[in-house]
Amino acid sequence: MRRILALLLAGLLLLPPAVTLACGPFWPEAIFTFQSRPNDPIADYARGKLGIPQPSYARAYLFVAYRTLSGRPLSPEEQRIFLESWDPALAAPTGNAPLSEPNWIKAWADKRATLLGPEAGKKTPGWHDPYGIHRWRVSDGSSVGFYNCLPDAFHTAVSTLEKRTEQFGATSSAVRDWLAAQDLVFQNCADVFDPQAPKGPFIPPEAPSDAPPIIRADRAYQTAAAYFYAGEFSDAATRFAQIAKDSSSPWQKIAPLLVGRALLRQATVNTEFGKADPEALAKAEAQFLNVLADPGDAELHASAERLIAYVELRLHPEQRLRELAADLLKPDGTHLRQNLLDYTYLLDRITMLRQLAEGAENTGTQLGDRFQQLPSARFDEMTDWILTFQAVGRGALEHASSQWHQTSSLPWLVAALAKARAPDPGIPALLAEAARVRPDSPGFVLAAFHRFRLLAETGGLEEARAGLDELLARPQAELPRTALNLSQALRMKLARNLDEFLSHAPRVPAGVTYGGSERYAEPWATSESAKKLTPGAGLLDADAAQLLTRRMPLGILVRVAKAQELPARIRREVALASWARAVLLKNDRVSTELVPTLESLAPEMKPDLESFAEAKTNDAWSFAAAYALLHFPGAHLDIRAGVGRETPLDRIDSLGDNWWCAIGPEGDRSSWWLVNPVVAVRPDAPLGILYPTGQVDVPVFLNASQQAEAEAEWKGLLSVPTGPNALGSAVLGWAKQHPDDPRVPESLHRVVGATRYGCADKQSGEFSRAAFELLHKRYPTSDWTKKTKYWYGSQR
Repeated sequence: MRRILALLLAGLLLLPPAVTLACGPFWPEAIFTFQSRPNDPIADYARGKLGIPQPSYARAYLFVAYRTLSGRPLSPEEQRIFLESWDPALAAPTGNAPLSEPNWIKAWADKRATLLGPEAGKKTPGWHDPYGIHRWRVSDGSSVGFYNCLPDAFHTAVSTLEKRTEQFGATSSAVRDWLAAQDLVFQNCADVFDPQAPKGPFIPPEAPSDAPPIIRADRAYQTAAAYFYAGEFSDAATRFAQIAKDSSSPWQKIAPLLVGRALLRQATVNTEFGKADPEALAKAEAQFLNVLADPGDAELHASAERLIAYVELRLHPEQRLRELAADLLKPDGTHLRQNLLDYTYLLDRITMLRQLAEGAENTGTQLGDRFQQLPSARFDEMTDWILTFQAVGRGALEHASSQWHQTSSLPWLVAALAKARAPDPGIPALLAEAARVRPDSPGFVLAAFHRFRLLAETGGLEEARAGLDELLARPQAELPRTALNLSQALRMKLARNLDEFLSHAPRVPAGVTYGGSERYAEPWATSESAKKLTPGAGLLDADAAQLLTRRMPLGILVRVAKAQELPARIRREVALASWARAVLLKNDRVSTELVPTLESLAPEMKPDLESFAEAKTNDAWSFAAAYALLHFPGAHLDIRAGVGRETPLDRIDSLGDNWWCAIGPEGDRSSWWLVNPVVAVRPDAPLGILYPTGQVDVPVFLNASQQAEAEAEWKGLLSVPTGPNALGSAVLGWAKQHPDDPRVPESLHRVVGATRYGCADKQSGEFSRAAFELLHKRYPTSDWTKKTKYWYGSQR
């Protein structure tokens, strides 16, 4: 199957890409350390409060990091310009790009409605955002998207319509014909996906011979524009050239620029993905240079200069990249936004195309293991640093270390620190230099974090602990939230005892997203999820959640559940999972010991827990536990990271997060929609720097006996069936022996429900049918029987 590639060509000014949102379901996901961008407020980062920049940051952020680390921070004016156009990838205005109708389309629709009536105020079809309407071209296995009709086209249409209305009258045939022609022009803006709809191009008819001269001139311009938007660029260029010769046309002055734009589109849109027509580009460049050379076209010179820069991006990308890098290092914010857009676009494009040429599958910001595929000697120092900081593998470390030894500069020091891993022989020299970075340096937190990480990796545990304690004791205003959380993660990894672990396991998220995208994450403090918790209360990140789930024995988990210094949300999470584990592992002592704690943290469970505690035999104990668990679909075996399940404990979660799934023989499972969240949450990037294998280490404070207990309990959990099956087995066994127990009909009903709403496997249908048949056969008049109309087959 051919690779389908999409490239949004950024109109005439390298405009940013469209807003795209993944399909649901959406649930809140806490972000403790952002992977692609700094945390909010972005203004702090722009002012030089870098924290711990990640290699996975979008390159616009790494530009800021390099400028700051190299002693050339953004000036207040540059910060203002930067922030005015800021979003997580420098690709949209401040805030989330609106999904509603942009004003430029509304202005056009409103103007039409004033002339033709409200029913005529139709919207221009097609996907659009504040930057334009998109059109797609599919050819030879590639899909190329570009901004076709830009806001200026609609502003011009509104302005022209106002002038013609004032000149001829709103009800005149001239205005009506002009308006009909303009509607046809805009029909070419986007693709028509309705197979029943007429296909373009939509070209206005010639103006009547008796029409006023200005209407005929407008029609010539409208026709050329229609060809342009329809993708017939050669015809458009010819028609614009004819207009440029017509001294009577009000469009004569702008026409030469539009000839160049048509040639530019011809060179970049009607070509194979990743390639441009150099001959058409050269013609476009010559056309723009002619505009620039004409003193009479002074008002078009700024546009011509920007378009020439765009051509240079295509004709001489690496040369232009170096020019842009040099401009971006100057303390002049005049063209900062456009230069940075062009720079990051070019850098993304050059690296992506080289990766494609190499057969690489990863076309994102990470360079993969092949650092040498981008020979740094061909780039300027800033670009070299950004690519090196983002790269992984031995080559990146060697290059960063070499550059540091040559320059003794802070940017290359932190790059080498970030790449180093024990037992690299160069670590002692890096540690010595990192210790000299002053606390008032913008690179202090970054250098300190990696210094302590490397100290820990090379045996300097006590020095690393003491340094981290000192760092974490600094005023929180000095540490961005993401840097604070990452430093706490490292300190938790080095915990000498359970108290130290509990001190650093809870962390306050930096943000929350409801669609899995950091781009649209909102600050945690103002989120709806945060409002449900005690202000400032921490949650568990993936490392702490995996450690509690996978490495801690029940005896330790009981102590964690009782730890009053922990937020109640975390204690309830631990107590609930530990009690369910103890029940399924038939650990009477722990399950009984946890009852008072769980009653205080989840008072809604108290009646069922009291019945459980009063059970006299093993069978009664097992059934009472199953009866209780069936009432609380929020019960699970894993300790959750982040926000976790927000559906009330006793309610069915509509997305299937009910009870638990079988962990499986590998001790890990992948599951999301209609399945409980993963048991073994992986501490991926940025935590991956601390846990490169994706698995947390055994805590040093667990003795051999406790480690053995944890492993034995984990092996026992591997054999525990999925929730509906485990609960169904316990209920069916009790129901057959104790048919008169008044709890049995309700339990059978709930078992059937669990096989529908819980994590079902190929055996679940058998439990569902057995519970259904026993309920209907033995208790035909029960209200629970009447509520149970179906049983459910296997879902896998």
